[in-house]
Amino acid sequence: MQATELTLSIPFRKKLVHEWYNHLKTFVTYSSQFGDDRPLSSIQFSPDSKMLGIGSWSGYVKLWSVPKCEHIKTLKGHKDKVSGLSFHPMSGKRDTEEAVDIVSGDMLGGVNLWSLNKDTPIAKLEGHEARVAKVAFHPSGRYVGTTSFDTTWRLWDVNTQQELLLQKGHSREVFAIGFQCDGALVATAGMDAIGRIWDCRSGRSIMVFQGHVKPILTLDWSPNGYTVATGGEDNSIRVWDLRMGKCSYVVPAHTNLITTVKFWDAKEEFTGDGVGESNRKYKANGEDTAMDESKDSDDHTQLMIKKQILSGTHLVSSSHDGSTKIFTIGDWKPVRVLGGIDSKVMSCDVSGDGRFIATASYDRTFKLFVSENTQV
Repeated sequence: MQATELTLSIPFRKKLVHEWYNHLKTFVTYSSQFGDDRPLSSIQFSPDSKMLGIGSWSGYVKLWSVPKCEHIKTLKGHKDKVSGLSFHPMSGKRDTEEAVDIVSGDMLGGVNLWSLNKDTPIAKLEGHEARVAKVAFHPSGRYVGTTSFDTTWRLWDVNTQQELLLQKGHSREVFAIGFQCDGALVATAGMDAIGRIWDCRSGRSIMVFQGHVKPILTLDWSPNGYTVATGGEDNSIRVWDLRMGKCSYVVPAHTNLITTVKFWDAKEEFTGDGVGESNRKYKANGEDTAMDESKDSDDHTQLMIKKQILSGTHLVSSSHDGSTKIFTIGDWKPVRVLGGIDSKVMSCDVSGDGRFIATASYDRTFKLFVSENTQV
């Protein structure tokens, strides 16, 4: 199937991406809900796009259904504000009672592991001596990465809760962390305005990103595995190309600090909504023709071709200026500014099926955005 995708013509690829960008322009507010009694700090979709995890300054992690935004469960165990959370890559797809589904960190340096079957932590990761800023699962689900104001980032074994790596390389507090899609590399960034790429196997820093003039607060990897986006207090997004080892683009994205940058990484739940017609079939030469009902058309293959072409083709960012923006890749132009947010946007995320964008705000609300043409 990958070979078929590679043979598709460039004009056809561009047409498909153009359709997708037109689809993104139609995103509107679908739901707005109070998520807690105190400001919300982080938000993330579950891998199957059916649930939202939201951390707040109350110390709770609350789970909400998608798209109805109905409260499912409150996870209690933190003694201070929740600073970050992340879903296990296989969350909700395993039957084990004690399976780890979520990791979250707090302002006191605590890191909790949670199961969807319990509302109290099933384990804790202990070692950080100051505030934990962000947490992230390794793509394999076997490890967790954490960043802290103790100027270190650490790698933990999920099953044993043992610390595997303790890395010092930043001169100030470490804030952001993200793993490459295949898990070989990890990126960190922090208050020293520097980003670093680390080899997970050796624990060595192999690349340094310098260019931001103020602290870096967020980063994310593109699904292509060689592009990293960073954002922070200088209100700009910088796009880094690991092949060239330098910044390839600077996006003057916002008028206040940037809290989140997030590439859309299409998951197996992607339905193809918004691109192509249901009665069209894509050929290897890039042509699209009406399907012949007398022939056995492989709809799954057609959907996978769409997913491979479109995954990573847009970036979403949120900011304390109250806006959440959707950017194209390549020219990094905003195709949509999501409105209806009257407060600092603390975090945002894009669902793996591509249907939703969610934001969490200082005013205690979270919002769900969807295309006005999508049946929900």
